Amino acid sequence: MQKITVSQLKRALAAREKLAAGRVAGQSEGMRVDASVFRQSAQSRYEAAKYLGGGVFRSVVMVNKPLFWGTVPAGIWVDESIEPGNSWVKINVDDPGLNTHGRVDKLFFYYVWENATAYTSIVDVSAYMTVSGSWEAKADIYSVHVQDDPNDPNYDPGDHTSAGGSAHLEVSAEMALYEWWNQPPTLAPLQNAPDQQTRISLLNLDLQAQPPDPVFRSGFLFNWFALKQNLLVIPPEGMLVAELSFDVDHKVHAGRVLADFASGEGNQVTSHWLQVEYVSGPPITLTPVAGQGLLHP
Repeated sequence: MQKITVSQLKRALAAREKLAAGRVAGQSEGMRVDASVFRQSAQSRYEAAKYLGGGVFRSVVMVNKPLFWGTVPAGIWVDESIEPGNSWVKINVDDPGLNTHGRVDKLFFYYVWENATAYTSIVDVSAYMTVSGSWEAKADIYSVHVQDDPNDPNYDPGDHTSAGGSAHLEVSAEMALYEWWNQPPTLAPLQNAPDQQTRISLLNLDLQAQPPDPVFRSGFLFNWFALKQNLLVIPPEGMLVAELSFDVDHKVHAGRVLADFASGEGNQVTSHWLQVEYVSGPPITLTPVAGQGLLHP
């Protein structure tokens, strides 16, 4: 049986930006994919069908504690507790409008599961999470020169007008599954099907102020949800690494954005467990059956 350490996983994930270059958003986002993705998805489901029919046994495993967690950047971390079935991290994202180009702050949980059977396994993966916290977004009114070019003959440093700022805040959760038996590890094929829910948008807000009035919105976000990906084909002793991310995407121009999943009792991001349901067994020969098809004149 293979073993993987935190340091090994961190080294391999150091190049995850390259690995994720071909990642496709989940069905819940109304994803658009090209023909190669559909072909890969269809092949994956075909391979799964060969083993489902010959399954020797079906099992359910609860991986109730992540191997490790982390944040990017590190400065959004406030507190944490890692324990079976209830691993939580408190984070606080406060953008006072200095980062006008936008940024995505991330919290990661990593889980590992190995196919310890002597057979190829067909796996359905579900990750259960809870998020609880408050948010604010404000787009201010600010003053700008009527003429920006000081070399312009009509430039007057005292001639100002008002302009409206903007604020964007999106909170989402995503799951990526890495096939660790491949080196370098590859992302598991993602099917464009209703049983795949690998990304969930929890909040998506865009504010644009119009002089003379600023715009302010605030609220409380609580959600319990499951991220899912089904029909993965895992070889004997194949190791699957699940990356769960909680993302705060923000961009502010003359305003402020706050996503506070830290202040107050119970306000945090909780990763409960990774549930792995699998069928293991030898492959069978699929027998094609002729259909009626379409009638053409």
